Amino acid sequence: GLSDVTVTGGLGYDQGRSHVAVQLSVYLPVGFWQPASVDIPTRSINVLSTGKNRAAIDPTVGYTFLDPKTGRELSVATGITLPFRNVATDYLTAPELHVELAAMQHLPSGLAVGAHGYAYSQLGDDSGSGADAFRQAVGVTSLKAQVFAVGPLVTYATKVGGHGVTAKLKYSHEFEARKHLESNVLQLSAAMAF
Repeated sequence: GLSDVTVTGGLGYDQGRSHVAVQLSVYLPVGFWQPASVDIPTRSINVLSTGKNRAAIDPTVGYTFLDPKTGRELSVATGITLPFRNVATDYLTAPELHVELAAMQHLPSGLAVGAHGYAYSQLGDDSGSGADAFRQAVGVTSLKAQVFAVGPLVTYATKVGGHGVTAKLKYSHEFEARKHLESNVLQLSAAMAF
């Protein structure tokens, strides 16, 4: 089904080899959502939603150092997701800090290869009667989540009809997860500038 929609706006500033970007993302709860039915003894979930049934805002600041002579790039972005309450379940997810890093070597062909990583950590515990009920059902004292990831990253940049086109392929191996799913994720994305 349809997932939630993210609308992002931002500003950037370049000076020499340094590039700074500030952006604000707004998550709109338009995706399919239905309260899940969880059978704790067998840990089965009868409903999986593609939406979260709550809005959120996410201010993020990013910095990139890119040396065009050597093709070396180092980027870091830090943001904090501030979720709103899911009123259907009275569940408020605690603010979520996320830090993303990438080190790349750009080649003259438009190809770039490197590594990336991220850290995700909630700054507090989830709250509301829904969080209290879930803590009690699964027998934990805290729902505070964290996860880390590392993996390879490949990008390609070119022009099509005078427009910049980029493609990105990355693999993330997650580890040290606490109260969070631990996954291996392969992502492919493409963008065209107008």
